[in-house]
Amino acid sequence: MSRGTSIDARVGRALLLSVFHRESPIHDGAAWIMDGRVQSVACVLPVSESPELRSGLGLRHRAALGVSELADVMALVVSEEEGSLSVAREGKLREGLSPEQVALELAAYLRIE
Repeated sequence: MSRGTSIDARVGRALLLSVFHRESPIHDGAAWIMDGRVQSVACVLPVSESPELRSGLGLRHRAALGVSELADVMALVVSEEEGSLSVAREGKLREGLSPEQVALELAAYLRIE
């Protein structure tokens, strides 16, 4: 994984919206978030080589799955084309989730009740 551009800032709506705005020079790639802080952005993740993946999955989904195969992480994917939400965790990809389902997944991962 490429470490991307170091930021070290508190996670917030405005920060994430500005990072992932199409015109932002750092919008392409992943944001690495740990302990409530954006550590770095524009990170390049390892891509899954699993032969079980459906053929229509793009690089964003394959990268989210790839990093979840190698580390104890939860990767959230927002489709640029459709705006649909997916979560990769423990080498498994769950696609087409609602915002509420993503919130539940995140709370379970972070052990928040």
